[in-house]
Amino acid sequence: MATGPKEVLFAGFAAVVVAMAIVYFFPVRCRLSRTEGFENQQIVKCPNAAQGAKAFMDKKGNLSCCMGQVNGDRCEGTVFCTFSGNNPGVTLCSQFAKQPRK
Repeated sequence: MATGPKEVLFAGFAAVVVAMAIVYFFPVRCRLSRTEGFENQQIVKCPNAAQGAKAFMDKKGNLSCCMGQVNGDRCEGTVFCTFSGNNPGVTLCSQFAKQPRK
């Protein structure tokens, strides 16, 4: 236990050094990140085969392309393709990107 002024000063100095070390070393993961979160997002665009199609997200969270009017989370036309693998019966939009262009 600190009894004299020198011991109190030393304990205070040590506490400050420990606090500075914690502040410096704790957020290492944040300091190493050089990009902002929105830079990793991809812009979704329906394939060229779906001229005029609009991307929309349905109630289940599937991202798809609608040939027609989009009303919130519904396609009031035909669902042309999907970016989500869990939408049975709808072609994946990536299949259109693999086809040779005419």
